[in-house]
Amino acid sequence: MAENSNSESLTVRDLSFSFGKKLKVLTNLSFSLNQEEVLALVGPSGCGKTTIARLIGGFLSPASGEIRINGTSAEKEELKGTVALFSQAPTLLPWRTMEGNIRLPLEFEKVDRSGASIDEAVETVGLMGFEKSYPDQLSGGMKQRAVFARLIVAEHKLVLLDEPFSSLDDFSRQEMGQLFIEIQRSRKFAAVIVTHSIEEAVFLANKVVVLSARPGQVVSEHRISFEGPRTRELLKKQEFFNEVQKIRSLLP
Repeated sequence: MAENSNSESLTVRDLSFSFGKKLKVLTNLSFSLNQEEVLALVGPSGCGKTTIARLIGGFLSPASGEIRINGTSAEKEELKGTVALFSQAPTLLPWRTMEGNIRLPLEFEKVDRSGASIDEAVETVGLMGFEKSYPDQLSGGMKQRAVFARLIVAEHKLVLLDEPFSSLDDFSRQEMGQLFIEIQRSRKFAAVIVTHSIEEAVFLANKVVVLSARPGQVVSEHRISFEGPRTRELLKKQEFFNEVQKIRSLLP
């Protein structure tokens, strides 16, 4: 997909941010994300990756610069409900069943939609039979699946994921990564993923943005493309290893 203003889901331009007067976190940061694509942010610890996600999500305000989502300033009220931020631990309300947690976006946004959409989401993530279970009855991987089901129901245009699989073991991380790819391709939303894993970034993203040490700046942008489908079999191939090494060589 060509990178131009008409196809950009997200535009970050000359973004700077500081905590207080002394701690400068980001400086003159610029990058863009095309519609229906996935961008991964990688870089040293403390370089501002999570801060970027929170700025895009509207949880923080930049000191200077601009963030536009589908051409609209990220600070506009009209974007409310169209952008979602998923943090490191699955956020499920313990007093609600899995089905009740999945239904939350519809209640918040007062959307009148049939129960069939929730049933479809549960089936897509492979949690049939656990609809009435509570979060403390679910494994870590099942909780992540429930969060993905909620994502399907909400129909966001832009999804921000901050180390979404960090609490999972390697096998579950790969499994959830594969599920995320399938959901993102079918639902056609754009996504920004914050990760410390180069392998995860290469597996999930169409573009990897490499950041410098704090204050974070863009060191490099690298497009990722593979001949075949992105399944877990790809992780065993030389072309995948080559891309991982390219990104690793770009890290400061």
